[in-house]
Amino acid sequence: EFAKTLGARVFITGGGQIPGATLQENVAEFVRIFPPYVDKIKEAGMLPTFYAVHGNSFFDSLRAYEAVWEQMPEIGVKLDPANIKHHGDDYLPFLRDHGNKIFEVHIKEHLYMDGKLVSQPAAGMGDIEWGKVMAFLYECDYSGYLVFEPHGPLWGRSPLREKMLLLTKRYLDPFLL
Repeated sequence: EFAKTLGARVFITGGGQIPGATLQENVAEFVRIFPPYVDKIKEAGMLPTFYAVHGNSFFDSLRAYEAVWEQMPEIGVKLDPANIKHHGDDYLPFLRDHGNKIFEVHIKEHLYMDGKLVSQPAAGMGDIEWGKVMAFLYECDYSGYLVFEPHGPLWGRSPLREKMLLLTKRYLDPFLL
């Protein structure tokens, strides 16, 4: 109800996880437990959205979403390409194959060297292929949020935080209409 009062359009949460359970067991429990909550979210005018590859959630792969979508197609993805890449997965198939299920996108960058995360700079200065992300978002007529996520130790330092936000905005501006 508070989110409704605020006018929030997206409700984001985790899917939970049964320790040691299979994907099928987690999906079955999710489909058993979540429908009344999803209905309440939708009644409040929000999109039911679940974190991808975030702690304490069985939504740890595209396959997990696909298994849920077979029974609950209204479930959406909070897509954070940097988190998915850091998890060791390719984020582009989420966009290419299921762009209509993306309800929010986090703009956060990761820079890797020798297979290790070494920095979280402004968007466009790392390894996330933002041009491809934006291309797929346009192909699916995405109209959801693009949320800058200042993340990591560099973002906590002023004036670097302000500079990196400005650099992120400038980098993404040409992709936005």
